[in-house]
Amino acid sequence: MSKLSEALNNLKDTAADFSSLTVTTYTGNLSIMFQNSQTVADGDTPSLSNIDLDRLFTYAIGNANVTADPESKITLKAMNVHKIDGDAVLYRDEQISDDIEKAHNQAVTAGRETREGILNLIKKIVS
Repeated sequence: MSKLSEALNNLKDTAADFSSLTVTTYTGNLSIMFQNSQTVADGDTPSLSNIDLDRLFTYAIGNANVTADPESKITLKAMNVHKIDGDAVLYRDEQISDDIEKAHNQAVTAGRETREGILNLIKKIVS
């Protein structure tokens, strides 16, 4: 298989990742309890230095083996989901602060710019 065919197959496999851009902003107090016997995917004992934020929030919200402390409280403050066809779903908490909204909007802009850069790189490779 040629490198171009391989690249196109890989692009097809990752197309779902490019079909939408989701940015989610939470605030709150998130304390984490680690069970000593629980390990993360790479076999290490969980710690704040080796657990990724996606897993952290999944555990915190889903009350899995690495759980949020009962004292923890996280609040969804803002969410943007932008689809490749231009559709968008936006959410803002009624009491979102200007600083949190500004940070969220900057994250949306950074996500768009990163995605655009990756797509331009792929275009260069393919053409």
